[in-house]
Amino acid sequence: HPIYNWGEHKKTDFKWWIDRIKHLDSMIDIIRIDHFNGFAKYWEIPAKDDNGLNGNWVKAPGDAFFELLFKEVKGCRIFAENLGEAAPEADPLLSKYNIPGMMILQFSFGNGLKEPNINPDLVLYTGTHDNDTAVGWFNNLSDTNSQDIKIDTLDGIELIKKILESDGKEINWDMIAYSYKSTAKTVIIPMQDLIGLGSSERMNIPGTVNKNNWTWRFNPDQLLKDKEDRLLKLTIESERL
Repeated sequence: HPIYNWGEHKKTDFKWWIDRIKHLDSMIDIIRIDHFNGFAKYWEIPAKDDNGLNGNWVKAPGDAFFELLFKEVKGCRIFAENLGEAAPEADPLLSKYNIPGMMILQFSFGNGLKEPNINPDLVLYTGTHDNDTAVGWFNNLSDTNSQDIKIDTLDGIELIKKILESDGKEINWDMIAYSYKSTAKTVIIPMQDLIGLGSSERMNIPGTVNKNNWTWRFNPDQLLKDKEDRLLKLTIESERL
């Protein structure tokens, strides 16, 4: 997360931030703020250091900022990428300003959970740009070299299939259907999961300089009409239209 000069931003009543969000709000329906926890606290590292170990947590003026933002940009709709260590400190901001957080379905299995605990107010993703695709994730569940969540036992993998009512052959569609039929008010599906692509088509592997990071692009020919029809049918059945 970038380190902002919050002292200077405060002097201008957060004008840069407010102007930026006001402009976005004029173009799109809802804004996702990545690394939202940085509005609560952020990890500050000396510029001369070679790594991020020698740092310290610094409190950020998120409350003052959002109070001004919602006065200046009335009706602005945002949701928060609030994953990570500082999530508990960000929770009061989400609650006070009625900002939905996020949930990743891929992260919601294992650790003794018999069923993902889906909060209706969260925005539910099957996975994000930083995750493997649904197909790749499922195929690599027991791979000890995977950087993503691992389910190490056959029983764990079978439990996932049972929860999703899946035979594993179309795990992407089973995850999409599970998400759509869940209590989550908002569901977001990456295009790779809609098409059913594997690990080679993931968007990004965090913490790496992989030459393929952020290079994936969608070809309209990949979204065949049968997938469009299937998604429409599921959308109607789950009353999300």
